[in-house]
Amino acid sequence: MPLSTREGAPFLTLNGIQTQSAGVYNLIGELPALRDLGVASLRLSPQSRHMGRVVEAFAAALAGEAPAADSLTRFMPGPPVDGYWHGRAGLEHAGPIHISDKHA
Repeated sequence: MPLSTREGAPFLTLNGIQTQSAGVYNLIGELPALRDLGVASLRLSPQSRHMGRVVEAFAAALAGEAPAADSLTRFMPGPPVDGYWHGRAGLEHAGPIHISDKHA
């Protein structure tokens, strides 16, 4: 069950006994940086729809294809967020970042 702010912006999602952010943390555009840091595995949070497409997009990115960081937005149940990665508020989104831009 999604909860919104007074202004109508998505804020939280109630999932059984869990309270989760309404935003979906998406670091597909940061895979090269994560790899450079020695990250060997990632957790993809299950979602009720389009999970296969999410897995395919991450597999393609790991194989070296360069999808835009916002390429998953249409398959996500909420808005993308990546603020913590960029040292900002967690609910923020740095905007579209292409994998190829990181190694330009």
